[in-house]
Amino acid sequence: MSLVDNLQSIGQADSSEKTQRVLLGSLVAALLLVSAAGLGAAATEDFLETNVTKESSDDPLEIEVAYADEFGTDDTDSEITSADATVTWYNATEYQNDSDTATEIHNATITGEEGQTLTQSYDRGDISALEYGTEYSVVVSADNSTVDDAARVDGLLGGAAGSSVDGSPGFGVGVAIVALIGAGVAAARRD
Repeated sequence: MSLVDNLQSIGQADSSEKTQRVLLGSLVAALLLVSAAGLGAAATEDFLETNVTKESSDDPLEIEVAYADEFGTDDTDSEITSADATVTWYNATEYQNDSDTATEIHNATITGEEGQTLTQSYDRGDISALEYGTEYSVVVSADNSTVDDAARVDGLLGGAAGSSVDGSPGFGVGVAIVALIGAGVAAARRD
């Protein structure tokens, strides 16, 4: 009878050890995911995509860029003092078919500092490459750690008002990882 008890005891130890290994593996995987998410957090992102048609020389496009309150540091741990948002005009038909291969017609840069909200106006004199009556896709992109949002203030002529693309990184993955870790710790305590 003691032999059966010893075997049951050994079986329970193996089960508990497996649980600990699974929990440790889950924690390591969760930490790797958090690290990978942290490395990928600062990425170039499209904050605004809008279509416009050049109809007259005195009808400007105004783009507003809201910069983050704090930029942090760059890859060399130097304090970032200013950041750029790139405004790019593409052939609209090409951009809608395949944004990766669309022809870039013109680009400009809006440079800002922490906490600033800047509005830049573009008119015919600024963009001589645009042709009247042609539809263009205008895209504002920037590093998502330095820019909070971008919007079209008014219209470079025709076209629907621009849509702001969600430029802020989500926190859902981090919350999910913390919840999984908490569940794993709770399960380990029950054993």
